[in-house]
Order: sequence, then C-alpha cells, then structure tokens
Amino acid sequence: MLNLMAMGAAYQVHKPINGVDNLQWYFGGGASAFFYNYDNGFDFGDSGSFGLGIMGNLGLDYKFPNTPINLSADWMPTIFIGNGYLTGFGGGYGALSVRYTLN
Repeated sequence: MLNLMAMGAAYQVHKPINGVDNLQWYFGGGASAFFYNYDNGFDFGDSGSFGLGIMGNLGLDYKFPNTPINLSADWMPTIFIGNGYLTGFGGGYGALSVRYTLN
C-alpha cells in the first residue's frame, strides 16, 4: 500500500481562445514535493522516502458568464526525482475541476 502526501505550486499563463467567449487555454510549470511510505506487505518493514517533481501544465478553462463558477481540465506530466518508488516520468496526471471564483 502506498501512502502519499504531496505539496506543489504551479505558475500558469492563460490565453484566450478566439471565437469562444470565456474559454481559455493555459500552460505553465512548477514543482512539487512528495512524502511517501510504501508498505510492501512483507515482514521486511516499510520503506519511506522523499521525492521532488518537476511538472508541466497544459489545460482548458471555461468561466461561466454571470456566475462565480468555472470548469477546467488539465494534463500535468511530471518528472520525479528521488529514490525508491516514485522515480522517472509520470505522464498520466491531470485533473477535472469545478471551482468557485473570486472577483
């Protein structure tokens, strides 16, 4: 079983999509830190570790007019730097989000 806690920050640049009001695409990048513990199910003990991630970000963002709600979908490929379980390239990360926006 993998127990994972991650913290990260990303910088995004938003650009409008011409012809579609309130729709933008965005790109950016950032970094993250991972603290994890992997229990392999055997009596050899648990192995815990720390890793860093360098991530990219690419997505779409739609803000509903006259409401404080937006939708977004993004892809976040990440390169994991560390030892143990989380190392190498992870290309399957992303999110679908519904957010309350502040003016």
